[in-house]
Amino acid sequence: MAIGAGTASAFTVQPFEGGTTIEVNQAEAAALSQARIAGPLLNPVYPHIAYTSGLRTGDAAQISIDRAAARNGGAGADIYGPLHAPEFVQFYHYG
Repeated sequence: MAIGAGTASAFTVQPFEGGTTIEVNQAEAAALSQARIAGPLLNPVYPHIAYTSGLRTGDAAQISIDRAAARNGGAGADIYGPLHAPEFVQFYHYG
């Protein structure tokens, strides 16, 4: 499923066995990077998930989104388990 407004704005949601992948393109990553909303939105929703670096979910997402905002970039997350209570979230970015 692709969701967005306009040709430059889109993210995709794809199920995989045991979870869901969400990806954003460069334009969406740039908009999300400027909005600075990943931490305030995701940290309260997923307080039980922390990373070895000590980052919380929203903070890790924001870093990945910031890096994906580069030219030809993009970002995504593999969410293991149900979206409302995942067991693990793996973020990635490319550019």
